[in-house]
Amino acid sequence: MILPPLLILLDDYKSSYRIRGLQILPAFLRIPPHVLHRTGIAQLLLRSIQHSISLHPAPPEPPLLEASLQRLIDLLHVLYPAGQGKEAEAAKQIEEAVEKGVINGWAYAKSGQEGVEALVSVARAVEMVCREVDLGVIRWMRVCLLLLNVVKAQRSKVGIPSCIVDIHPVSSVPSYD
Repeated sequence: MILPPLLILLDDYKSSYRIRGLQILPAFLRIPPHVLHRTGIAQLLLRSIQHSISLHPAPPEPPLLEASLQRLIDLLHVLYPAGQGKEAEAAKQIEEAVEKGVINGWAYAKSGQEGVEALVSVARAVEMVCREVDLGVIRWMRVCLLLLNVVKAQRSKVGIPSCIVDIHPVSSVPSYD
């Protein structure tokens, strides 16, 4: 009963409705994974979340990328539990999210304050991916370091709070201004 309205929210053109759909999504995480797979709900939800990740509203308010990525990670933990040989499927979904959300979000960010807000959102998404995939982030390390350097360089120009860009692992990375 709740699936059609949830999909309408997740596929809405307004970010605020998509965020509301993402807030409702945890109700589906209580359904056993085999039921989600067998009914096709898993693929519907994954596609819808991946589409939300690929959107880059300007300015990024509400933070659609971060909310979508968090729900994707939550859903992947339910669908592909660790130690059950399904890590490749989860990794494929994370890879798609990084390409659509992080790399494209960074590449197509506007200039000025609006672009910096988008970069900050992307930097937060990078942090989430780093926490999730641990050493697997090495695959995208070059892109991540370049992004964090751009955000760090823009910090003083547009007033980004230092807590966002002062990430310990990259504090020794030189800035390429």
